[in-house]
Amino acid sequence: TTLLRSEKEKEISRLEKVYNQVISAFNRELSDLKEEKLRRDSALRAVLNNRYLIEIGVQRYKDGETLTVGLALFVEEYLLQSSGGGKKKLSEHSRRVCKEMKKYGFASKHQVIMKDLSDFSHELSKPLHQKSGSEVGYYVGGSSPLAQAIACALTKLQSLHLIPDTLPVFVIDDRGEAKCRLVKGQVLSMLPSDTESLEASEELEERT
Repeated sequence: TTLLRSEKEKEISRLEKVYNQVISAFNRELSDLKEEKLRRDSALRAVLNNRYLIEIGVQRYKDGETLTVGLALFVEEYLLQSSGGGKKKLSEHSRRVCKEMKKYGFASKHQVIMKDLSDFSHELSKPLHQKSGSEVGYYVGGSSPLAQAIACALTKLQSLHLIPDTLPVFVIDDRGEAKCRLVKGQVLSMLPSDTESLEASEELEERT
């Protein structure tokens, strides 16, 4: 009886492992399909959605977790850090991004940004508004401090290669005006630099 129970437990353990592998593979494929859809859609029209690309990245970061749990773990690991006495402060990455965002009119105290990060999943659901006649592309942002919190998350996901760093992400303010771009983990101006243009040309030549 003991031997039979042991064999059953081994078989259950094996089946659970296979099940988890199948679910994991399905989630990876789903993330890839979502990413491809976003690429296609943003190449044809303006896509306004704070949640979409972060959701893709967080699913790859913590496969099997809900967005709320995965996002909380991501924020804890990369966007915040301990400041002693059980208190938290913005991580070095987050402070750098917020400093760059300030150049484009997004200014908030660190404590306020941290508050949005602590309830990030809920904050991401807030609707975005954009001026009519805007260019095609993928847009995130909105009012401060949410725009900074989103920029911190997306640039870190780009740096970790959990989301494509070649897909331009445009940040709009509370008036719906595009102010800057998030590319390869950096906050950049709306106009591509000479170096970026050269890199884009070289990448195109390599493809053709």
